[in-house]
Amino acid sequence: MVKTTVVFFSDCFSFPTLFAKATKAMLEDLFQEEANRYKKYTPWVTVGIGIVCLILHIGISSEPTPLQQEAYHKWGAPSALAIRQGAIWGLITSNFLHEALWHMAFTIYMLWILGKRLEYLGKWQNFLLLVLSSSWIVAVAELSYSDVVAVGLGGVLYAVIGFIFVMSRYDVEYSGFLSKRSMIYFTAWILVCMLLTEFNVIRFSYMGLLAGLLWGALLAYFKSRLDTKLAIGIPLVIVLLTLIPVFYAPWSVSWLSAKALNLHTEQKLPQAAATYRDILRKNPGNHLAKANMRLIDISNLSKAAFGFHTNGNYFEAGKLYIRILEMDPKNAWAKEGLDQIRLAAKQTGSGNDQY
Repeated sequence: MVKTTVVFFSDCFSFPTLFAKATKAMLEDLFQEEANRYKKYTPWVTVGIGIVCLILHIGISSEPTPLQQEAYHKWGAPSALAIRQGAIWGLITSNFLHEALWHMAFTIYMLWILGKRLEYLGKWQNFLLLVLSSSWIVAVAELSYSDVVAVGLGGVLYAVIGFIFVMSRYDVEYSGFLSKRSMIYFTAWILVCMLLTEFNVIRFSYMGLLAGLLWGALLAYFKSRLDTKLAIGIPLVIVLLTLIPVFYAPWSVSWLSAKALNLHTEQKLPQAAATYRDILRKNPGNHLAKANMRLIDISNLSKAAFGFHTNGNYFEAGKLYIRILEMDPKNAWAKEGLDQIRLAAKQTGSGNDQY
């Protein structure tokens, strides 16, 4: 027993081994049943998903700088900040974008095997709703937890897995397709992703995988145990509730950044500065907050310098101009103000030419 456990966990920490075992286990389970009745069935939703993923992958791969945020935004995966600022469509489309060809190929291959069965057993509209709703749930979960927008259909695939696994407990039509062995490997992969991410080895969007698995399981449970109205109504309420962390997430740096930028644009500088300070407390290295705090500081110094200069207090104005130039050496306004003070000092012989 001890030897078996050691071998299992050693396999879990080997990426190729775990993928291979999970795929092998699922395929063995698949071939144990008679699939002729849907062998020739064409799952058009699954085909459409594959085409969309391929188009997006080709698109981002053709970009001169495919790993830049501009390219991601263009091809369906806006940043967390952009989503907080209104690009919420990215919570759906980001799921269909894949950075690596192997990632896309593996995910679509697995979705083809599983999705074909679901489309055959249920209406294609139901499968499409499962894909779209799980895309939303997966993206919101990852955004709320890690403050990033994850890409790839991994979370959607796990939603399909969770749906099939739970449905097989209540409907014989779904039995024999995913065994406990398959679920052990798929669940183990989430655990591996979590450990590697939390220990800063390699970053994985494991919260999206977990959310997808739970969402698919919940939908299957509602479908099997509740009447039609409740099976539709409860998931709809849950989806609506997930709008809350999209539009109100004070723990999130991206949400605070969107709030600060909005205040900054409206010239509510004290409130914007306070929000930038909140961001820097959570993330001391945040470049956006640092840069915009510097702009606010320069703005405040400029107002004070202008007041001193207008009132003829050239000594204090000059000190502020110098502070501005220390923060922004190319600030033309501060340079011009300092030059005016120097010129006035020379003309009047006031002795204030130390600047």
